[in-house]
Amino acid sequence: MNIPAPSSILIIDDDKDLSRALSLFFHVQGKNIRLTSFGSAEEAFEMLKINEYDIIICDYWLPGMNGMDFFKTIGKTQPRARKILLTSYKNDYINQKTAAADIHRIVPKPFTKKELEILLSSESI
Repeated sequence: MNIPAPSSILIIDDDKDLSRALSLFFHVQGKNIRLTSFGSAEEAFEMLKINEYDIIICDYWLPGMNGMDFFKTIGKTQPRARKILLTSYKNDYINQKTAAADIHRIVPKPFTKKELEILLSSESI
């Protein structure tokens, strides 16, 4: 499946294997992607001050600040970015808080390559 190629992606996940897999997935999709990855929300803040991103993918459960609070904190500083929250803990609380945090989609873990392709080709994010 050919998905629209973003030019800049930020991945925030303390699972190094998942971050590497996502990086590989996006590099296969497009040759001119600027991909940045961090293991915590706090590490990502400085990069957000100097760069804009097309897609920001953040895990919910992180050391320090969780992904929901990260998206709330960055607020409207990344207005063009499609914000995607990864979580193994999807529940009503998380579902209710996504709109306030300007999150476009919640992606339950684990997910497949095909599910990621469908999600990213969707016009709703």
